[in-house]
Amino acid sequence: MGQRDLSAAVEFVPPARLPAPVFETADVVIAAPRELKRPTRTNAMTRFLPVVMALATVGMMAVLFFSRSAVGHNPAFMTFPLMMLLSAVGTAVSGADRQRGEINAERAEYLGYLSDLRDAAVKTAAAQRCSLVWCHPDPDTLWTLVGGCRMWERRVADSDFCHVRIGTGKQRLATRLVSPPTGAAQQLDPVTVNALRRFVRTHSTVPETPIIIDLDD
Repeated sequence: MGQRDLSAAVEFVPPARLPAPVFETADVVIAAPRELKRPTRTNAMTRFLPVVMALATVGMMAVLFFSRSAVGHNPAFMTFPLMMLLSAVGTAVSGADRQRGEINAERAEYLGYLSDLRDAAVKTAAAQRCSLVWCHPDPDTLWTLVGGCRMWERRVADSDFCHVRIGTGKQRLATRLVSPPTGAAQQLDPVTVNALRRFVRTHSTVPETPIIIDLDD
């Protein structure tokens, strides 16, 4: 009988505390979108110079035509200004298409960069939530720890002693997203700027994570 009473009063000595899952905490400094390339006045004049020359040639052809010159009524001679005008228009259109192509390429590059950051932020959020849930499990699951190596794992000397879970909510992402200075809005591509703002707004916080208070406070 005495042996039975002694065995029932054996003190529970928890083993060494298991470490919680780790996650990244370094800040993420986001690169700014590139500024839109504005055509200079010199480039604009150069682009429209063929059009001006073509119009001048058409005017010269009209003068020769109405002057009753034999050269001016030659069909081959009359097709020359038309071909020159079409070439000038094609040059202007191809220049605009080239500029749009450069903008689209830079836009796709920056959106791909944000996509890579998004993948990293999602992984960090998952690891952060996993670590917080490990340290502060759902109250409905605490019974599964009874008798195991994690029962009474917190000692008075631990930094999270007397930290109590009071619910779940939204917390800041462990890897803080640092937005870049965007400068003058009119100089930036609105598509990439809006994508940057949506990314920061969406991924700066982690939802459904344990909310903790320190009872020592």
